[in-house]
Amino acid sequence: MNGALNMREIPLPGPDRAADRQAFSMRAVDGVLYFGTRNRGGARLHRLGPDGRVEPVLRLDPDNVDIYGIFPFGERLLLGTYNEKGGQLLRLYPDGRLETIFDRGLDDPDNKDIWSLAEHRGRLYFGTWNNRSGGKIYLGDGESFRRVWDSGDPAVSYVRAFAELDGRLHASLGNRCSPPVLLHLDGERVETVPTPMLPPRGDVYVLRAFRDRLFLGVAAYHANEAVGGAEVWSFDGRNFSPSALGGFGNPNNIYILSITEWNGALVCATYNFKDGCELWASADGDAWKPLVRGGFGQGPANESVVYGLEVLDGRLYAATRNTRDGCRLYVLDCDERR
Repeated sequence: MNGALNMREIPLPGPDRAADRQAFSMRAVDGVLYFGTRNRGGARLHRLGPDGRVEPVLRLDPDNVDIYGIFPFGERLLLGTYNEKGGQLLRLYPDGRLETIFDRGLDDPDNKDIWSLAEHRGRLYFGTWNNRSGGKIYLGDGESFRRVWDSGDPAVSYVRAFAELDGRLHASLGNRCSPPVLLHLDGERVETVPTPMLPPRGDVYVLRAFRDRLFLGVAAYHANEAVGGAEVWSFDGRNFSPSALGGFGNPNNIYILSITEWNGALVCATYNFKDGCELWASADGDAWKPLVRGGFGQGPANESVVYGLEVLDGRLYAATRNTRDGCRLYVLDCDERR
């Protein structure tokens, strides 16, 4: 990523777009960028059309106020929702038809979020947020599911992310875990990976495999207090090593909320409510340089978070939370000719 960095905003349509506060989930599927927005009137699913404009796809009922998971499985698009009556898993067909795979949190209505999804060896895994009895992991074929792991602890309420390393599926947990928890899954067998090297903080929000290592974003927010900048650590299957410490030099970067690979580099996006969100990139996972600091121009209070971060056709798309006038979508392009 040696060229000039170009950035522009892509307008979002709709008379009530100010009510779309955040775009938590974003996924590029078959050359189309999909993203979901949080809306108290019912979460909305959008896509970026071939003309570069955002098009509405559907709006969910008011009980489903957010889409936390967008995932392709079985040649269909799956949507995992946040619902106070219990999260839903929905299947979207090419003709726009929407099918409910399950509702009410499947087997526990306190599974209010279908938070994370992954495919491994042809089977579908998903993780939940459950602040009453703890986060859970389920395994299935896209139609029926069974529970394969249960934290049993409200302090370990989130199954944050899944990622593969060397053909093995891993999951990270979040909330008030201390120290952070990383799981290895093999079918219904689940093992805890020892994490003695990691700082005693409770949330690994993101995982990403990059250059034969698994990268973890470790929060600097623990027990409702900021305790220094967020950190990036790597795991080679046996050992953990620090990659970036102290919030990339800014202790106000207290979370790493999204991570992806772009133009051969690992890119992390931070939560920074004082200065505005930041984007950092590394070609080797060890040396980092800033792409964006201080948000994208809307002020730190309105662009403190990048939740959605995805790559399509060589461009990086970032979606920010904006509680004032609705979330924003930005596209970044690295012009190598300059």
